[in-house]
Amino acid sequence: MKRYFFIFLLLIFVIALSSKCNGSSDEIVKTKCYNCLNIYEKCETIENDIYIETNQTLICNDKLGCISAYSQPSMHPNRTSECLSQGQYGDQCEGGRGGFCGYQMTCDYPFDTKFPPMCIGYKTLQPGEKCVLNGECQSLVCDEEKLVCIENEYSCSVNTYWNGKACVNILNTGDSCTSDSQCSIFNTCNNGICIEKYSLNEDSICISDLACNISNSLICIKGKCQVFKNSNTTNCKEDGCLKDYEYCNCYSGKCEQSKIFNDECKDIQYQLDACVYGRCVYTDGYFSKNSCVMKNCGRLVCQHHSKCTNGPCGNNNSSFCISNTLTPNNSDEFSENNSSNPTNGSSLNSANSSHYSFSLLLFLLVPTVMLLFLHF
Repeated sequence: MKRYFFIFLLLIFVIALSSKCNGSSDEIVKTKCYNCLNIYEKCETIENDIYIETNQTLICNDKLGCISAYSQPSMHPNRTSECLSQGQYGDQCEGGRGGFCGYQMTCDYPFDTKFPPMCIGYKTLQPGEKCVLNGECQSLVCDEEKLVCIENEYSCSVNTYWNGKACVNILNTGDSCTSDSQCSIFNTCNNGICIEKYSLNEDSICISDLACNISNSLICIKGKCQVFKNSNTTNCKEDGCLKDYEYCNCYSGKCEQSKIFNDECKDIQYQLDACVYGRCVYTDGYFSKNSCVMKNCGRLVCQHHSKCTNGPCGNNNSSFCISNTLTPNNSDEFSENNSSNPTNGSSLNSANSSHYSFSLLLFLLVPTVMLLFLHF
C-alpha cells in the first residue's frame, strides 16, 4: 500500500513539473471578438446582451470608458452604460458608479472623511511614499498616522524582496531563486537560477518569456524558447487565437498580435529597467501618474507600451499615457498640464505569482518524494 502511495506522489510531481514547463501558453482558444464603440454609444444595456450571445464583446475606443448612468448598474432593471471620457487622478467620483475612473484606477475615500471619494491609482505607491488611503499602496497598507506606505510580504523597498520573514537584499546573477522578485530588475528566475532577461536562444529551456531573446521573436512555448508565429485565420471567432499573445478582431476575423517581440522592444525594456533600477519598484499600478516609475521614467514607459503592446479598439498605443496619467514630454519628467488615456498593458511582474506557487510546490514535493524513496 505504501508503495502505491509513493507512486501516486511521484505522479503528482511529474504532472506538476510538466504542466509548469509550458511556461507561456501556446494554447489556441476560442475567445470573444471585440466590437468597438465611439463616444456616447451604449456599451452595456439589456439590448446589447445579444452581442454576448453572438460571442462579441463591446468595448469603448481609446480614451473612453464604459461609464454607468447608475450607482449600482447591475442592480438596475434598465441598466445603461455609455462610452464617455474617463476621470483623471484626483477627480471626485461616485463609489458604486462603474467605469468612471480610468485604467488601473479605483474610486475610494481618503482617511480624512471630510473629503469626497476620488480616483486614485490602485496599488501604485511603493514603501515609504506618501499616501492618503490603503488602496494606493502596493502593500495595501497606508500608515494612518504617518500617511506613508509600509513594507510587508506584498511589497518591499527598492532592491529587496520578501524572504518569508522580512525584506532582504535581492540576489545576484547566478544565485539560486524561486521567483523573479528575488532577482535583480535586469534578471529573471529561470529553472531556479537568476539569469539575464532575454538571454536564451532558440530551443533553450525556459520558464517564461522573460528568459527568451525577443530580438529573435522568441517566446517560451512548452518549456522551450521558440519563434512566435501569428495564427493564420480569417475566422478567429471559430478558429480561436493564441492565448495571451493575440486577440480576435470582429471586423477582419483575424487574430491580432497583442505583444510585439523584436530588438527595439528589447532595447526599450533595458533602458526602462536601467532608469527604474535603484530608485523605484515596479508596483502593480506603476503606470499611474503619481507612481515613482512614471515620475522618473514615464517617457520610456509610454514608449514601450506604444511600440510593444497592442489592444483592441485602439486601446493599445499610448497605453499608460492617456486620461488618468500624464503625457510625457521629451524628458523623463512629466508636464502636470498634459493628460492622456490608459489601456491594456502587460505587467512586468505578471509571472511572479505563478513562479512562486510552482517553486513552493517543488519545495514541498521534492523532499517528500526523496524521503519516501529512501524509506522504501
